[in-house]
Amino acid sequence: MIMHSEPLRVCNVITGLGQGGAESFLERLVLATEGKGLSHLVVSLTDEGVHGPRLAAAGVPVVALHGRSPFGVIRLVQKLVKLFKVERPGVVNTWMYHANLVGGVAARLAGPLPVVWNIRANRVTRELAKDATVALARLSGVAARWLCRCVVTNSERGLATHVSWGYPRDLFTMIPNGFDLERLKPDCVLRGEARAALGIAPDQLAIGMLARRDPFKGHGTFIQAIASARMPPRTMFIMAGPGVSDGDPEMSSLCRDAGVAGVRLLGPQENVQRYFAALDVFTLPSLDEGFPNVVAEAMACGVPCVVTDVGDAARIVGDTGLVVPPRSPAAIADAWRYLAELSPQEREALGTRARERIRVAFSLDSVVRRYQDLLAWAAA
Repeated sequence: MIMHSEPLRVCNVITGLGQGGAESFLERLVLATEGKGLSHLVVSLTDEGVHGPRLAAAGVPVVALHGRSPFGVIRLVQKLVKLFKVERPGVVNTWMYHANLVGGVAARLAGPLPVVWNIRANRVTRELAKDATVALARLSGVAARWLCRCVVTNSERGLATHVSWGYPRDLFTMIPNGFDLERLKPDCVLRGEARAALGIAPDQLAIGMLARRDPFKGHGTFIQAIASARMPPRTMFIMAGPGVSDGDPEMSSLCRDAGVAGVRLLGPQENVQRYFAALDVFTLPSLDEGFPNVVAEAMACGVPCVVTDVGDAARIVGDTGLVVPPRSPAAIADAWRYLAELSPQEREALGTRARERIRVAFSLDSVVRRYQDLLAWAAA
């Protein structure tokens, strides 16, 4: 590790701090490295979201620029240039396409300052994202060599996809997400409390999905799988995430169209460990992913997973869970039936293997060290 006599000042610029994989990993990274050779400032191009207050409570300065539309990009660049000239960070660490481009331009105008881009998506298409985001993702490939020293991606498939779009391969480094196994772990007491609160009996099989309501997360596939699964009657399905709530018109429509009733819709979950503690099986039926944090979090909590073969989901799960094709409710239903036929002891053993895989391949400590070294190199 490259050492500095004074903490390296890092300005993290991100599109927003709402619930999401990139946002939650940024929080973990900042809190794990603050005061350990690095000193962080976090800048959101929009608002403070859910992560801003938590970072601020931990003593990390957070600035929200409250950008609201594409027409405000020039104003955002101006604000960032002014901020960079006052703060004089040793390195600018940007997250997601909008922040990569805006932060990269501002850093050039303010210094220039060294910039590290973080790309968390696997692929961006008009089916899965707004036209402006698709255009921005492609444009960034042309501008990358001029605006940043390196590009971090957290998934192998994401790296291959972006290189195929014209991003310079030599700028990339792949650092997977890391997870705190002291915070995320099996907890028998918490499991009893969480299941009791949800009305899950000891002999019931609880199958869950946790993801914000978004077309590419596959909520419709999950609900269609319920309709076709022919699961044992003592099975409960529990969906959660922003927008996944009772009374949400889109979720109600998905359930009604599939003829599915009785699904628990819990909405956002501040305490993901408590949610996972209630489950016997976790499912992520996404149509597209980069590195899905939620799968690794479930595994760290000892929950076996069923995932679609998108992004790096299969690489995360390894041989500790079941991988099925995307857009296949029947394949998900088959995987559920297989896991339902296992004994509770066999499912627990599978969950233990899943947790061990996260410990070996995706521990937070090893990922943090790689980021520390990379940021120090970029600033040198």
